[in-house]
Amino acid sequence: MKYIRVAFLVCCSILAHQAHAQDKSSEILLDRIVAVVNEGVVLQSELARQLETANRNLNAQNIPPPPPEILRRQVLESLILRQIQLQRADRLGLAISDEEVNRSLELLAQRNGLTLSELPAALSIQGLDYSHYRTELREDMVLDQLRMRDVGSRISITRSEVDKIIAKNAPDDIEYEVLHLLISVASDASEETISEAAKISEELVTRLNDGEDFGPLAISYSASPGVLTDHGNLGYLKANALPSIFADTVVTMTPGQTAPPIRSASGFHVVQLSDIRGVEKVMTDQRLARHILIQPNQVVTSEQAKQKLVDILARLNDGEDFATIAAAESDDASGASAGGELGWASLGNFVPEFEAQLDALEKMEISEPFETPFGWHIVQLLDTRTYDSTLDVRRNQAAVTLRERKFEEEAQDWIRQLRDEAYVEIRLDGSS
Repeated sequence: MKYIRVAFLVCCSILAHQAHAQDKSSEILLDRIVAVVNEGVVLQSELARQLETANRNLNAQNIPPPPPEILRRQVLESLILRQIQLQRADRLGLAISDEEVNRSLELLAQRNGLTLSELPAALSIQGLDYSHYRTELREDMVLDQLRMRDVGSRISITRSEVDKIIAKNAPDDIEYEVLHLLISVASDASEETISEAAKISEELVTRLNDGEDFGPLAISYSASPGVLTDHGNLGYLKANALPSIFADTVVTMTPGQTAPPIRSASGFHVVQLSDIRGVEKVMTDQRLARHILIQPNQVVTSEQAKQKLVDILARLNDGEDFATIAAAESDDASGASAGGELGWASLGNFVPEFEAQLDALEKMEISEPFETPFGWHIVQLLDTRTYDSTLDVRRNQAAVTLRERKFEEEAQDWIRQLRDEAYVEIRLDGSS
């Protein structure tokens, strides 16, 4: 009887071991390698999880999924591309901290009316594992960082490209009041005559930029028919009614702006945009300021930087020229060459500490030395204005559109290049 019991226990042990081996075999089968990507791999479990997600997303959008084999290969390819990019990010040392991931998760929770602690349960209801979700979010953030580094640096946008977008998408209800004069040039004119006409047109642009009225100049110089009656004012015209020779130029101008001379077969056209109507104007309060910056470094302490500005302020109060001192002393290289001037800037363009100083100044008043993250400054408020930034807004929108379009095109080329350079071995049949 004892022998039988021992034999039974041995048999149970063998069966248990076989069962465990079968379970282990199932785990190995579940996590078999489906693709080798450089020094990394894509596992069957990853593919299965992403297939489930893809099917769930397609169902949620009422989109019929493609045949299973096609969807499987599409999802696998996306995992391969993701692996290639993550490997590059790792080689470059790109990383996202736990704090950054937590902030993103908190924003996600807030948008859905949840707290961060409630998010895991909410994701679980949708069939999403919080740990996997967090890992993939971190990877997505790393990949965004990588794309901005690799792809963003390839993109350049020119003013002419922005102008073409604005001209192409000029709203139909906008009307432009255009002032125009023509310095006529005969078709058989000599080079000397053409050069003289060009010189006159350039001088007229300069005089208009200096504030002269358009009408008297048009009457004196323009060869356009009817100039004695309309004084060069073409009235309000929609974009599609503007003369083609300067239509693309006009729609990219701001009211009061005079364009450089435009050459045509008739001669040289001088065009000024007087007004725009039919569009909601965006008026912006702006300030013109200049500053002197002293930056602490390994040699100059923060206290020494402050004291240097105290001494400079005393020199200014004694009558020395701000622009001259800025050119000689300021650590802001771009501003120093312009006498410290920062150009017209909308409210809120500068860091809060700088904005607070400008808020407290009267015109031509100079601040006491103050500190920002960039160093120690003194700033002088030169002037204020209310500026029609309607075209600037349209320019920014056009630039964003162009950048997004170019970014997508460049990203496709970039990822294709990474894919071509990578070693990839697909094992969809499960071989290892």
